[in-house]
Amino acid sequence: MKKDSKQKLEKDNRSYLETNPSVQRSKALEALVKAKKLEAKKMAAGKKWTRIDGKTEVLR
Repeated sequence: MKKDSKQKLEKDNRSYLETNPSVQRSKALEALVKAKKLEAKKMAAGKKWTRIDGKTEVLR
């Protein structure tokens, strides 16, 4: 992996680390909205929540 792409990747991975609490909250809310849209799309496709190990649930 090139050094430039490695630095970019590391930067992208740390993008959620914000010191400002209001920015943290807004990013978390954006992620939640995105996840809910994805879940609704999967539910509309006929997938259902199933337990895979007694604790963890996934849409299948």
